[in-house]
Amino acid sequence: MKVLLLAVCRRGGMTHYTSQLANFLCDKDIQVEILVANGSDIGNYLNSILVKYVNIPHHTYTPKIMEIIKFIKIVKKVNPNIIHITEKHPWLYLCLALTRVIKKYPMIYTMHDVEMHVGEKDCLWSYTNIKLARISDHIIVHGKKLAEQLKNNIDKPVSIIQHGDYSFFTKWREDPITEEENTILFFGRIVEYKGLEYFIKAMPIILKDIPDAKLIIAGEGKIGYHKELTDYKNNFEIHNTYIPDAQVAVFFQRASIIVMPYIEGSQSGIIPIAYAFKKPAIATDVGGISEVIDEGVTGFIVSSRDSGALADAIIKLLKDEKLRREMGENAYKKMGAELSWDKIAEITIKKYQEILEKKK
Repeated sequence: MKVLLLAVCRRGGMTHYTSQLANFLCDKDIQVEILVANGSDIGNYLNSILVKYVNIPHHTYTPKIMEIIKFIKIVKKVNPNIIHITEKHPWLYLCLALTRVIKKYPMIYTMHDVEMHVGEKDCLWSYTNIKLARISDHIIVHGKKLAEQLKNNIDKPVSIIQHGDYSFFTKWREDPITEEENTILFFGRIVEYKGLEYFIKAMPIILKDIPDAKLIIAGEGKIGYHKELTDYKNNFEIHNTYIPDAQVAVFFQRASIIVMPYIEGSQSGIIPIAYAFKKPAIATDVGGISEVIDEGVTGFIVSSRDSGALADAIIKLLKDEKLRREMGENAYKKMGAELSWDKIAEITIKKYQEILEKKK
């Protein structure tokens, strides 16, 4: 079977997701080729996969005629049994919609976000997300709640396949860096739906019980003004910039626990990274995120926008080292048993086979 993965990503989560899926599909004797944007760093994560590039100028959403022609030539040359879209992008949708390749090849779409989130809502991206789902033969989402949410909007076959592990980050582990006592990590892009403000508001409550607690904020985006950042500046460590992959490991090594105070969410690559470093996670009950945390076993789930509940869960874990270690070990085991790319590749291949059979 030959599969063409479409992801016009250049760096970050979609690069990680697409590359890991490709690697493990190849391990299952699936012939894989990937079409990505020129300048993508995906080649750094691939094992012997031929990568096709299409030049997409940065911030350009409308493909030029020559780019569409190049896109058609690449698809025809690859001549895949199935096309798998792993990332939404207006450029990609228009290339598909303006050509006849969508009629010839069966298509499956991994819909990471069923709806756009607060702070990221954009008519163009929402339109692209829905349109890609509608032109596909099958849709993959990362949780039961997302599947139910999607059924209300689109009448297409839907499969639930969890987000895979990101254990490859451990190759950048630095020794002898070890966990720093009472250190909490918020990692990733800083956007409104991730609820950082509620985490910052929780800090004064945490500091009443644990005066030396430290919150590390690591990621690019607008933090904004928060009085707590000034009043308790010695308890905050801020790295307000894009974190290169080679530096990710250090932050997770240093942290005692990982916290995700999202007010909305679909899925996240942060939990798989936390599990890879044997760190328990505290997250809010939004989207499919809470479905990846076993309450009281690999972490805690709290209500969104509730700084008090968030603080209580953090205090409980920071004060109980034995529980924290047990949760970290449980998280690592869960990653291997349920989030392995080997297992995800097997399930995905079965979906490919079902789609091909149905298309016949």
